[in-house]
Formats: sequence, C-alpha cells, structure tokens
Amino acid sequence: MRKIGKSIVVFLMLGVMVFSLCACKHAKITKEEYAAKADEFYAKIVEIGTEIDTINPTDVGSSEHLLSALDTLNAEVKTFSELNPPSELKDAKERAESASKLMNEAVTDFHTALGGETVDQNALDTARFNYGNAIIEIKNVGIALQNVN
Repeated sequence: MRKIGKSIVVFLMLGVMVFSLCACKHAKITKEEYAAKADEFYAKIVEIGTEIDTINPTDVGSSEHLLSALDTLNAEVKTFSELNPPSELKDAKERAESASKLMNEAVTDFHTALGGETVDQNALDTARFNYGNAIIEIKNVGIALQNVN
C-alpha cells in the first residue's frame, strides 16, 4: 500500500508541474504586448505569403515547397492564436482562434489535395475556401485591435 501511495503522490506532483507549465504559457499579456505580437505576426504572414507567391507551380517539387510554406503559416497562426490578451481584446482573441481553426483545416485539405499522385479537386476547393476565410479572420484581428485603440 505504501508503494501505491508514493506513486499517487508522484503522479499528483507531476500533474501540478504540467499544469503550472501550461498556465505560464498562456499568461495574460498587456494590450500593448498583444499589439506588438500582432505586428510581428503580420510581418511573418507577409513574408510567408511572399514566399508562396514566388513558387513556380511548374517547378519540380513546387507542391512540397507550397505545403512546407503552408505548414509554417499554420504554425504561426496557431502560435498567435494561443496568446492570452486582456479581456478588452476578446474579439481579437476569438478572431485569431477562428483563423487558426480555419487555417489548420485549410492546410490539412491542401495536403490531401496535393499530397497524392493526382490533385484531389474537391479537397483543393475546400482548402482554398477555408484558407480565404482564415485570411479574412486574420484581417479581422487587425480591425478588432483598431477598434480598441
């Protein structure tokens, strides 16, 4: 019984440590910090968009290059959506979370559409639709930030 008790205590301590680490990751940031992070985020989005625009679809490996760039974009959107701004920026936070969900769906569909030997047109159409809506939500984050200032 003593061994089981120690195991439970160790398990509980690990749980508290994991919870503490997660809580630190999502600590609230100020409105100014969130705005600065948004500026960094938009700069990264523009950089990735420029990279995507320069991909020549007739080049060997262009699909892989596109999918890699989209994976990077997806990761950036997800990271930004995980920021925890003050409650006055609730709308911006919700828009960022929506953008992350849509972008993740779009990138998953792009992988389905372009990852095989032939293009899956239905998956490509869905990917484009979700991608477009994700970009709209990213723009809405900026609008929400402007409305608070």
